[in-house]
Amino acid sequence: MDINLLLKNNAEKIKKLIKKYDLTQTESKIIFNGIIEHLIFQNDLNDPNEQHPIIIQNIKASSGFSYFVESLLNIDFEEIAKINFNNVLLNSMQVMKTLGFLFHKYSHCLRILILPNNKIDDKCSKILFPSLQENKMLSLLDLSNNCISNEGIAFSELFFIDNRLTNIVLFDNNLVGPIGTYSLCSFLRNNQKINIELLDLGYNGITKEGVNHLVNYIKNNRNKITTLYLGGNYICDDGLEILSSIFTRENKNVEVDLKNIVNTNNSRENNDTSNMNNSNILNNTNNKDLNNTVSSNVKNNNSLINNNNSNSANNNSSFVDNNNKITFLDIQNNNLTKKSCNYINKIILANNTEITNLILSNNDLGNDCIIKVLSSIKVNNKLLSLDLSETKIDEKVVKYLAEILDEDCVLEKLLLSKNNLRKACVHIKNLLIKKTNIKYLKLTSCKIEDSFNLIFKGLADNNMLQILDLSNNNFSLRQELFKDIIDDLSTNNTLSKLKLNETNIDDFAIEYISKGLESNSGLREIYLKKNYLTKKAVSMILKSIENNSIISKIELGGNDEISNKLIQDVEKVLQNKKELASELNSDLDMSILDSNKKYDDELKD
Repeated sequence: MDINLLLKNNAEKIKKLIKKYDLTQTESKIIFNGIIEHLIFQNDLNDPNEQHPIIIQNIKASSGFSYFVESLLNIDFEEIAKINFNNVLLNSMQVMKTLGFLFHKYSHCLRILILPNNKIDDKCSKILFPSLQENKMLSLLDLSNNCISNEGIAFSELFFIDNRLTNIVLFDNNLVGPIGTYSLCSFLRNNQKINIELLDLGYNGITKEGVNHLVNYIKNNRNKITTLYLGGNYICDDGLEILSSIFTRENKNVEVDLKNIVNTNNSRENNDTSNMNNSNILNNTNNKDLNNTVSSNVKNNNSLINNNNSNSANNNSSFVDNNNKITFLDIQNNNLTKKSCNYINKIILANNTEITNLILSNNDLGNDCIIKVLSSIKVNNKLLSLDLSETKIDEKVVKYLAEILDEDCVLEKLLLSKNNLRKACVHIKNLLIKKTNIKYLKLTSCKIEDSFNLIFKGLADNNMLQILDLSNNNFSLRQELFKDIIDDLSTNNTLSKLKLNETNIDDFAIEYISKGLESNSGLREIYLKKNYLTKKAVSMILKSIENNSIISKIELGGNDEISNKLIQDVEKVLQNKKELASELNSDLDMSILDSNKKYDDELKD
């Protein structure tokens, strides 16, 4: 079926429906353009395998919107594989019922359903999940940032009971809680055909009881979860101990003396989180009080659940080796303290661990704990990405990193943001000078001021780092700190992205940076947002890249003295240079750019 012709023939009918049901002019324009024109112009309509999407974002749903979706039911699309309704506020029963008919109609082909930021509550869930019951094709379900509690999760049984192909389930930032976690795991356990590889339960008020139910599911079933997001909950040290039981004992062939890893420190970090107010969990979820959504009968059931599963995390160990497939683990912002150190090391050193990405950020772990963790990572040598942002560490950890990392260590991505690294610049320089595999280093909001120039000195001898983010640091503007940057940037040809947003730099600093860019043959993108730059700085940058066809992006937004028109002019200059290089069949080495694609999401503002 020619979908282009079909839409053309029905366009007037759709317009009449919009007028008949009194959608506002703005809504009409957004809806009509967002659905019809997107289908027509942004897809290869000659490709029968192309997923024709319906995408509507950032409008307020009304009764008119409900009737408009109803009008789509009168059009026989051959296939709708993706529906994305983001921030449309679908918390109306009438709207949800109409959408339910749409989801049911295309249950034979709908593969991707994205419904975040819509205030979908338990009542709407009662309509939503049954409408998906006959869908055996769905591969991605995104219900993040809604208001679904354990009662809403209970209705998902109708969907999960016989679904075969759901690979990604995003429930983050709802009100799932420990009871909802139990219900979800029960439904997944009862369906041996389920194939979930990514499960996101972040910011859901999950405590150690919820972790216990999740661990029980992973241990006892043909679990295929490789990516697990639990950040922003309240699992605490006790919950992490339960989670670590997924992993078997440490490899006996590996001997690591964790007690003597850390040299005796005169001062140790204070860990005050033991008295943290339990109400913080409700702030993490950004939703109403969880207890208000729990009915009395569910509470009674939860008591039974806890009794039946209290020892589940310690039993069934025979299942662990076969079922643990987790490679990505997010446990950020979970009120972990240094008491969790042994559990983190257990996860890393287990002889069945496959963890390659570990997020520990926003936990009060401190120097000693992180140094022990790094020692385990060195021994395990599987970790590719490590996030230690806001973990209460300082220069001692960076010094230790510079000592233990080498070219044999596979770690590629290291995030150290929001720690006090004011005195760590010399150790960062030493880390950059060494032969390591670090390709992405993030040092935002680290109180780096007078010694930032040492980091650039490290770049001069570095041939591996591709992305460096120094944003949100207050650089000192003394001339002696900038004079060597020219040579440092000139000799480094592997760094492709440099972020210097909100670093206090002005035209004086740009004079040195731009001279360094003149002979640089690697840097492709430079970010200079929210600084103190003027037209003079823009002129110096453009002059420096006249003969440099490598640079393709310069971000200058947020500088008060630089107008939007000037920013657009800079973008045009860069676009023209890019087109010219293409026309001349430039032999530019694009390998660095290609290898950086996997890190692009981390660089988005």
